[in-house]
Amino acid sequence: MATKHTGAIHTRVLSQNQYIRKFHETVDSFIGRNHWQVYTDFLQLMMDSFLSDQTPDHPREKDYMDIVRQYKPHEPEKFTQMMNCIFAYMRETNRECISELWEEYASNSMIGQFFTPWHLCQLNADLLLKNLDWEKYTPENPCYISDPSCGGGRAFIASLKRIPLSKMDSICFCGIDVDHNVCLVAALNMLFFNASSYVIHGNALTMEVWHVFRTIHHLGSGGEIVEITDPEKMQQIISIGFSKKGDL
Repeated sequence: MATKHTGAIHTRVLSQNQYIRKFHETVDSFIGRNHWQVYTDFLQLMMDSFLSDQTPDHPREKDYMDIVRQYKPHEPEKFTQMMNCIFAYMRETNRECISELWEEYASNSMIGQFFTPWHLCQLNADLLLKNLDWEKYTPENPCYISDPSCGGGRAFIASLKRIPLSKMDSICFCGIDVDHNVCLVAALNMLFFNASSYVIHGNALTMEVWHVFRTIHHLGSGGEIVEITDPEKMQQIISIGFSKKGDL
């Protein structure tokens, strides 16, 4: 759980933006609930809402209702207002914000949970991709970009902005993190920016894997997100990004 307390709205992350200021105001309007719980519930509700119907045996409807029932009858609509603020900000700026909001409301400094600043993510993306021969990669032979401690996927977003549009279907991001809620942030970011990826809730040191989210890039339309639950498939996926290549 977060170890810090947020201050006045004008001191919070991205508060100069009207939509994020409204987001902060909405979080504060949940009387008697701490910010960490509100924000992590918000992430899970978004994930349950966007998971594809192709996802097998996922209890997303039960997950969704179990969270909603914990709130007063008029409060669940506030989560919709928060989501609208997120989308309005992304439309206006073409920037992600849910990882920055995570740092404000839910980051855990006790386990060293500090995300790489955006300008360093941009620098790393420039160094990583500036000499890449894009013609080598195809949808059948994609370029894998991996991060063994991906956090909210901020580094992936920076890389995404440097990929030629014609090659968006030839890139796959592979991220892993030990924090399940942070993996929700990364997977949702990949969905919102229409990128193909595997976001793994697991441990890159021990190669343990507990959950896998896959986002799928679609040309001319929004992306898609599914949860992979088959244990053999999950282990195969973690080996692609963090051990050796395999066949999907």
